[in-house]
Amino acid sequence: METKGAGVRVSCLGPEGTWSEFAVRSMFSRAEIAFCRGFREAIELAEAGSTEYCVLPVENSIEGPVTPVLDALTSTGLRIVAEKIVSVRQALLAVGTDIRRVVSHPQALAQCEGRIRAMFPNAEIISVSSTSAGAIEAANREDTAVVGPPWLAQKYGLRVIAQDMSDYRFNLTRFICLGRGRPPRTGRDKTSLTLVLRDDGPGSLHRLLTPFAERLINLSMVVSRPEKEKPWRYRFFFDLHGHEDDSAVRSALSDISSMVTEMKVIGSYPREDWPQTDA
Repeated sequence: METKGAGVRVSCLGPEGTWSEFAVRSMFSRAEIAFCRGFREAIELAEAGSTEYCVLPVENSIEGPVTPVLDALTSTGLRIVAEKIVSVRQALLAVGTDIRRVVSHPQALAQCEGRIRAMFPNAEIISVSSTSAGAIEAANREDTAVVGPPWLAQKYGLRVIAQDMSDYRFNLTRFICLGRGRPPRTGRDKTSLTLVLRDDGPGSLHRLLTPFAERLINLSMVVSRPEKEKPWRYRFFFDLHGHEDDSAVRSALSDISSMVTEMKVIGSYPREDWPQTDA
């Protein structure tokens, strides 16, 4: 995939001003962005060909996987063609000083909850659909502050009350780009897949992981999600270092094929290291 291009159409979570827009701008030098109300809508635009790519947050270093995105990946025909790791620096923005409400996207609130509680112990913490939606609300209520990107201040007429709101030193979000391509091997790749175990009895997960360990394949993410129509049955999501065309990866996937009822490679794509500049 060419991650720098002109006139590329990309869908992402909106409205304007979110970290999703920042991720798109980081991946594409000039993009026509379709801002969507939810992850599913963003995927559907790319599936229908209205956009060429879809950029979604899939994992945060503090809060872990973005589970609605993982669930959506099971049913789409799109594949992951690139990833981007963004260093997220949340700010607290408002027009007033008597703050009784703090609003933002649930992930942003969770990343900063300790700091919010320390600053405003009696404030109501309210989840909204996006950081930009929270900024719009904060711009219209003097008792409301929003946690979000600092650039929202100028866009919505807010002032920055505090910078670096995160409770932890590092706050990184991994974004994935979905498209229809199949990036070639680079020698430094990642493969994402989802699968359902045939047998969930004792030792079944150990047997599943053994072929990867024997081939020294690093699993950088292992997440389980409930099967919606099968109570107490689970689907697994793996991120592994390597390309699906690597002989070791092909061999491991072949070994586990008899252990699963379903297996889908969501994509093999160049792997990005998290930015070290914050260290």
